[in-house]
Amino acid sequence: HEYVLRDIFKDIRDIVFIPNIKSVKVFFPGEEPIICTKGELADWIVSDAYKHELDEETERAVIIKECNEHPERRIPPKYKTFTDTYVSFAAKKKGNIIEPVKNATVYCYLPTKAEFGFPFLMNTDMVTSGDRNQLKTDVKFNLLFAKITGEKFFFWLKQLIESNEYELDSVFYLIPDFDECKKRHFYNSFIEEFQQEFEKHILQEKFIPIKGSDESYSLTAKIIYDTTGISSSGILSDEDLLTFASGANWTTNNDEYFPHPDLRNKPFFSVFIEKYHAEDMVFGEEQLLGLCSNPNFIEWLQIQENNNRFLAFLLEHEYL
Repeated sequence: HEYVLRDIFKDIRDIVFIPNIKSVKVFFPGEEPIICTKGELADWIVSDAYKHELDEETERAVIIKECNEHPERRIPPKYKTFTDTYVSFAAKKKGNIIEPVKNATVYCYLPTKAEFGFPFLMNTDMVTSGDRNQLKTDVKFNLLFAKITGEKFFFWLKQLIESNEYELDSVFYLIPDFDECKKRHFYNSFIEEFQQEFEKHILQEKFIPIKGSDESYSLTAKIIYDTTGISSSGILSDEDLLTFASGANWTTNNDEYFPHPDLRNKPFFSVFIEKYHAEDMVFGEEQLLGLCSNPNFIEWLQIQENNNRFLAFLLEHEYL
Protein backbone atom coordinates (compact mmCIF):
# COMPACT_ATOMS: atom_id res chain seq x y z
CA HIS A 1 0.00 0.00 0.00
CA GLU A 2 2.85 2.39 0.74
CA TYR A 3 4.27 1.92 -2.75
CA VAL A 4 0.86 2.53 -4.34
CA LEU A 5 0.23 5.68 -2.29
CA ARG A 6 3.68 7.09 -3.05
CA ASP A 7 3.22 6.43 -6.75
CA ILE A 8 -0.38 7.45 -7.34
CA PHE A 9 -0.43 10.84 -5.63
CA LYS A 10 2.94 12.19 -6.68
CA ASP A 11 1.63 14.66 -9.28
CA ILE A 12 -1.35 16.96 -9.90
CA ARG A 13 -2.04 14.84 -12.97
CA ASP A 14 -3.03 11.97 -10.69
CA ILE A 15 -6.17 13.66 -9.34
CA VAL A 16 -7.05 15.95 -12.23
CA PHE A 17 -10.09 13.89 -13.30
CA ILE A 18 -11.36 12.78 -9.89
CA PRO A 19 -14.60 14.65 -9.18
CA ASN A 20 -15.32 16.17 -5.76
CA ILE A 21 -11.70 15.96 -4.60
CA LYS A 22 -9.66 19.16 -4.35
CA SER A 23 -6.56 17.84 -2.63
CA VAL A 24 -4.95 14.73 -1.21
CA LYS A 25 -2.37 14.46 1.59
CA VAL A 26 -0.51 11.23 2.27
CA PHE A 27 1.34 10.96 5.59
CA PHE A 28 4.33 8.70 6.28
CA PRO A 29 6.01 8.41 9.70
CA GLY A 30 8.95 10.77 10.06
CA GLU A 31 8.52 12.33 6.58
CA GLU A 32 6.96 15.39 5.06
CA PRO A 33 3.51 14.47 3.70
CA ILE A 34 2.88 14.13 -0.02
CA ILE A 35 0.49 16.93 -0.99
CA CYS A 36 -1.40 16.83 -4.26
CA THR A 37 -3.82 19.70 -4.84
CA LYS A 38 -5.93 21.00 -7.70
CA GLY A 39 -4.81 24.47 -6.70
CA GLU A 40 -1.87 23.77 -9.02
CA LEU A 41 -4.14 23.63 -12.07
CA ALA A 42 -3.43 27.21 -13.18
CA ASP A 43 -1.26 25.91 -16.03
CA TRP A 44 -3.82 23.35 -17.17
CA ILE A 45 -6.98 23.33 -19.27
CA VAL A 46 -9.42 20.74 -17.99
CA SER A 47 -12.60 20.16 -19.93
CA ASP A 48 -16.03 19.61 -18.55
CA ALA A 49 -17.17 15.99 -18.48
CA TYR A 50 -18.95 15.28 -21.77
CA LYS A 51 -21.91 12.97 -21.25
CA HIS A 52 -22.92 10.26 -23.73
CA GLU A 53 -26.25 8.51 -23.29
CA LEU A 54 -25.82 4.85 -24.19
CA ASP A 55 -28.34 3.61 -26.73
CA GLU A 56 -30.49 0.92 -25.11
CA GLU A 57 -30.81 -1.37 -28.11
CA THR A 58 -27.25 -1.28 -29.36
CA GLU A 59 -24.61 0.13 -27.02
CA ARG A 60 -26.06 -0.99 -23.66
CA ALA A 61 -27.07 -4.34 -25.11
CA VAL A 62 -23.52 -4.96 -26.36
CA ILE A 63 -22.03 -4.14 -22.95
CA ILE A 64 -24.47 -6.32 -21.02
CA LYS A 65 -24.09 -9.22 -23.44
CA GLU A 66 -20.31 -9.20 -23.14
CA CYS A 67 -20.47 -9.00 -19.33
CA ASN A 68 -22.79 -12.02 -19.23
CA GLU A 69 -21.03 -14.14 -21.83
CA HIS A 70 -17.44 -13.60 -20.69
CA PRO A 71 -17.11 -13.84 -16.90
CA GLU A 72 -13.45 -14.80 -17.41
CA ARG A 73 -12.72 -11.24 -18.49
CA ARG A 74 -13.49 -10.03 -14.97
CA ILE A 75 -15.47 -6.99 -16.04
CA PRO A 76 -16.66 -5.03 -12.98
CA PRO A 77 -20.42 -5.68 -12.43
CA LYS A 78 -21.16 -1.93 -12.44
CA TYR A 79 -20.91 -1.90 -16.26
CA LYS A 80 -24.19 -3.83 -16.50
CA THR A 81 -25.97 -0.86 -14.93
CA PHE A 82 -24.37 1.85 -17.09
CA THR A 83 -26.92 4.03 -18.88
CA ASP A 84 -24.40 6.70 -19.83
CA THR A 85 -20.67 7.34 -19.91
CA TYR A 86 -18.50 10.44 -19.48
CA VAL A 87 -15.37 11.66 -21.23
CA SER A 88 -13.06 14.52 -20.25
CA PHE A 89 -9.74 15.96 -21.41
CA ALA A 90 -6.83 18.02 -20.13
CA ALA A 91 -3.90 19.86 -21.72
CA LYS A 92 -1.16 22.21 -20.61
CA LYS A 93 -1.23 25.94 -21.30
CA LYS A 94 1.10 28.92 -21.08
CA GLY A 95 -0.94 32.11 -21.16
CA ASN A 96 -3.23 31.70 -24.15
CA ILE A 97 -1.02 29.09 -25.82
CA ILE A 98 -2.08 25.46 -25.55
CA GLU A 99 0.85 23.10 -25.13
CA PRO A 100 1.12 19.31 -25.46
CA VAL A 101 1.26 17.03 -22.45
CA LYS A 102 4.40 14.92 -22.44
CA ASN A 103 4.02 11.19 -21.85
CA ALA A 104 0.24 11.55 -21.76
CA THR A 105 -1.69 8.49 -20.66
CA VAL A 106 -5.30 7.36 -20.67
CA TYR A 107 -7.22 7.84 -17.43
CA CYS A 108 -10.07 5.92 -15.93
CA TYR A 109 -10.51 8.61 -13.27
CA LEU A 110 -7.15 7.54 -11.85
CA PRO A 111 -4.25 7.25 -14.31
CA THR A 112 -3.34 4.09 -16.15
CA LYS A 113 -0.04 3.48 -17.89
CA ALA A 114 -1.72 3.05 -21.27
CA GLU A 115 -0.40 5.46 -23.89
CA PHE A 116 -1.96 6.33 -27.26
CA GLY A 117 0.69 8.90 -28.12
CA PHE A 118 -1.83 11.76 -27.97
CA PRO A 119 -0.64 15.21 -26.78
CA PHE A 120 -3.36 15.48 -24.12
CA LEU A 121 -4.80 13.54 -21.20
CA MET A 122 -8.15 11.88 -21.65
CA ASN A 123 -10.46 10.30 -19.11
CA THR A 124 -12.84 7.49 -20.05
CA ASP A 125 -14.84 4.60 -18.59
CA MET A 126 -12.70 1.95 -20.29
CA VAL A 127 -12.07 -1.29 -18.42
CA THR A 128 -8.49 -1.61 -17.14
CA SER A 129 -6.41 -4.53 -15.99
CA GLY A 130 -6.42 -5.21 -12.26
CA ASP A 131 -3.14 -3.36 -11.72
CA ARG A 132 -4.37 -0.43 -13.88
CA ASN A 133 -1.25 -0.70 -16.03
CA GLN A 134 -3.20 -1.51 -19.20
CA LEU A 135 -6.55 -1.17 -20.91
CA LYS A 136 -8.15 -4.54 -21.45
CA THR A 137 -7.99 -5.30 -25.18
CA ASP A 138 -10.11 -8.43 -24.76
CA VAL A 139 -13.06 -6.33 -23.56
CA LYS A 140 -14.64 -5.48 -26.87
CA PHE A 141 -16.83 -2.63 -25.64
CA ASN A 142 -13.66 -0.71 -24.79
CA LEU A 143 -13.65 -0.01 -28.53
CA LEU A 144 -17.07 1.60 -28.15
CA PHE A 145 -15.70 3.88 -25.43
CA ALA A 146 -12.74 4.77 -27.68
CA LYS A 147 -15.20 5.73 -30.43
CA ILE A 148 -17.24 7.89 -28.05
CA THR A 149 -14.03 9.57 -26.88
CA GLY A 150 -13.16 10.49 -30.48
CA GLU A 151 -16.54 12.19 -30.86
CA LYS A 152 -16.16 14.13 -27.60
CA PHE A 153 -12.64 15.17 -28.55
CA PHE A 154 -14.10 16.96 -31.57
CA PHE A 155 -16.54 18.85 -29.34
CA TRP A 156 -13.73 19.79 -26.96
CA LEU A 157 -11.68 21.23 -29.84
CA LYS A 158 -14.73 23.11 -31.09
CA GLN A 159 -15.35 24.51 -27.62
CA LEU A 160 -11.71 25.66 -27.31
CA ILE A 161 -11.92 27.40 -30.69
CA GLU A 162 -15.24 29.10 -29.97
CA SER A 163 -14.11 30.29 -26.53
CA ASN A 164 -11.71 32.82 -28.14
CA GLU A 165 -9.44 32.28 -25.12
CA TYR A 166 -6.59 30.51 -26.88
CA GLU A 167 -4.33 31.09 -29.84
CA LEU A 168 -6.16 29.35 -32.66
CA ASP A 169 -3.16 27.56 -34.14
CA SER A 170 -2.24 26.04 -30.78
CA VAL A 171 -5.68 24.39 -30.58
CA PHE A 172 -4.82 22.44 -33.72
CA TYR A 173 -1.63 21.26 -32.01
CA LEU A 174 -3.86 18.94 -29.98
CA ILE A 175 -4.88 16.89 -33.03
CA PRO A 176 -2.77 13.73 -32.96
CA ASP A 177 -0.72 12.41 -35.85
CA PHE A 178 -2.81 9.26 -35.93
CA ASP A 179 -0.59 7.37 -38.38
CA GLU A 180 2.45 7.97 -36.20
CA CYS A 181 0.52 7.01 -33.07
CA LYS A 182 -0.53 3.70 -34.60
CA LYS A 183 3.07 2.94 -35.58
CA ARG A 184 4.45 3.50 -32.11
CA HIS A 185 1.77 2.37 -29.71
CA PHE A 186 0.07 -0.85 -28.72
CA TYR A 187 -3.60 0.17 -28.85
CA ASN A 188 -4.01 0.44 -32.63
CA SER A 189 -7.64 -0.67 -32.73
CA PHE A 190 -8.57 1.85 -30.01
CA ILE A 191 -6.75 4.66 -31.83
CA GLU A 192 -8.48 3.67 -35.08
CA GLU A 193 -11.95 3.89 -33.49
CA PHE A 194 -11.10 7.27 -31.95
CA GLN A 195 -9.73 8.57 -35.27
CA GLN A 196 -12.67 7.47 -37.40
CA GLU A 197 -15.24 9.09 -35.14
CA PHE A 198 -13.23 12.31 -34.82
CA GLU A 199 -12.68 12.56 -38.58
CA LYS A 200 -16.37 11.92 -39.27
CA HIS A 201 -17.24 15.01 -37.26
CA ILE A 202 -14.59 17.31 -38.73
CA LEU A 203 -16.01 16.54 -42.17
CA GLN A 204 -19.67 16.93 -41.21
CA GLU A 205 -19.73 19.94 -38.89
CA LYS A 206 -18.67 23.55 -39.23
CA PHE A 207 -15.80 24.37 -36.92
CA ILE A 208 -12.98 25.99 -38.95
CA PRO A 209 -12.89 29.74 -38.14
CA ILE A 210 -13.12 32.05 -41.15
CA LYS A 211 -12.83 35.79 -41.62
CA GLY A 212 -15.87 37.68 -40.44
CA SER A 213 -17.60 37.86 -37.09
CA ASP A 214 -16.33 35.83 -34.16
CA GLU A 215 -19.04 33.29 -34.85
CA SER A 216 -18.18 32.54 -38.49
CA TYR A 217 -17.19 28.93 -39.15
CA SER A 218 -16.98 26.65 -42.16
CA LEU A 219 -16.91 22.99 -43.02
CA THR A 220 -13.40 21.66 -43.51
CA ALA A 221 -14.38 20.62 -47.05
CA LYS A 222 -15.16 24.28 -47.89
CA ILE A 223 -11.81 25.68 -46.73
CA ILE A 224 -9.46 26.76 -49.52
CA TYR A 225 -6.00 25.27 -49.11
CA ASP A 226 -3.65 28.00 -50.31
CA THR A 227 -0.24 26.48 -51.04
CA THR A 228 1.11 29.72 -52.55
CA GLY A 229 0.92 31.99 -49.50
CA ILE A 230 -0.83 34.78 -51.40
CA SER A 231 -3.92 34.75 -49.15
CA SER A 232 -1.75 35.60 -46.15
CA SER A 233 0.44 38.14 -47.97
CA GLY A 234 -1.97 41.05 -47.48
CA ILE A 235 -1.66 42.31 -51.05
CA LEU A 236 -5.22 41.32 -51.99
CA SER A 237 -8.46 40.92 -50.11
CA ASP A 238 -9.96 37.43 -50.12
CA GLU A 239 -12.84 38.71 -52.24
CA ASP A 240 -10.56 40.27 -54.88
CA LEU A 241 -8.30 37.22 -54.95
CA LEU A 242 -11.18 34.85 -55.63
CA THR A 243 -12.77 37.24 -58.13
CA PHE A 244 -9.52 37.55 -60.09
CA ALA A 245 -9.00 33.77 -59.95
CA SER A 246 -12.54 33.07 -61.14
CA GLY A 247 -12.54 31.50 -64.54
CA ALA A 248 -8.78 30.98 -64.46
CA ASN A 249 -8.66 27.39 -63.21
CA TRP A 250 -10.92 28.32 -60.30
CA THR A 251 -14.69 28.37 -59.96
CA THR A 252 -15.86 30.79 -57.28
CA ASN A 253 -18.77 29.71 -55.11
CA ASN A 254 -20.32 31.67 -52.28
CA ASP A 255 -19.58 28.98 -49.68
CA GLU A 256 -15.81 28.61 -50.15
CA TYR A 257 -13.47 30.39 -47.79
CA PHE A 258 -9.87 30.92 -46.89
CA PRO A 259 -9.32 30.12 -43.20
CA HIS A 260 -9.25 32.83 -40.57
CA PRO A 261 -6.19 35.11 -40.98
CA ASP A 262 -4.85 33.90 -37.62
CA LEU A 263 -4.57 30.38 -39.07
CA ARG A 264 -3.01 31.09 -42.45
CA ASN A 265 0.51 29.73 -42.89
CA LYS A 266 0.58 28.68 -39.23
CA PRO A 267 2.43 25.40 -38.58
CA PHE A 268 -0.18 23.27 -36.83
CA PHE A 269 -3.19 24.35 -38.88
CA SER A 270 -1.10 23.87 -42.05
CA VAL A 271 -0.49 20.23 -41.08
CA PHE A 272 -4.21 19.81 -40.42
CA ILE A 273 -5.48 21.35 -43.66
CA GLU A 274 -2.83 19.62 -45.77
CA LYS A 275 -4.22 16.30 -44.56
CA TYR A 276 -7.95 17.05 -44.51
CA HIS A 277 -8.55 19.51 -47.38
CA ALA A 278 -10.90 18.61 -50.22
CA GLU A 279 -9.10 17.74 -53.45
CA ASP A 280 -10.79 20.51 -55.43
CA MET A 281 -9.99 23.21 -52.85
CA VAL A 282 -6.28 23.64 -53.54
CA PHE A 283 -5.24 27.16 -54.57
CA GLY A 284 -1.78 26.52 -56.00
CA GLU A 285 0.69 27.73 -58.59
CA GLU A 286 -1.72 26.91 -61.42
CA GLN A 287 -4.31 29.28 -59.95
CA LEU A 288 -1.65 31.91 -59.25
CA LEU A 289 -0.56 31.81 -62.87
CA GLY A 290 -4.19 31.99 -63.94
CA LEU A 291 -4.57 35.35 -62.21
CA CYS A 292 -2.25 36.90 -64.74
CA SER A 293 -4.60 36.20 -67.64
CA ASN A 294 -7.57 37.84 -65.95
CA PRO A 295 -8.25 41.31 -67.49
CA ASN A 296 -9.42 42.66 -64.14
CA PHE A 297 -6.21 41.54 -62.46
CA ILE A 298 -4.14 43.08 -65.26
CA GLU A 299 -5.97 46.33 -64.68
CA TRP A 300 -5.27 46.03 -60.94
CA LEU A 301 -1.58 45.60 -61.72
CA GLN A 302 -1.52 48.91 -63.60
CA ILE A 303 -1.58 50.65 -60.23
CA GLN A 304 2.12 50.88 -59.46
CA GLU A 305 1.79 50.15 -55.73
CA ASN A 306 -0.14 46.97 -56.49
CA ASN A 307 2.42 45.96 -59.09
CA ASN A 308 5.28 46.49 -56.65
CA ARG A 309 3.63 44.39 -53.95
CA PHE A 310 2.82 41.56 -56.33
CA LEU A 311 6.40 41.49 -57.62
CA ALA A 312 7.72 41.51 -54.05
CA PHE A 313 5.47 38.53 -53.26
CA LEU A 314 6.70 36.63 -56.34
CA LEU A 315 10.32 37.31 -55.42
CA GLU A 316 9.87 36.32 -51.79
CA HIS A 317 8.28 33.00 -52.77
CA GLU A 318 10.69 32.43 -55.69
CA TYR A 319 7.89 32.27 -58.26
CA LEU A 320 9.68 34.45 -60.81
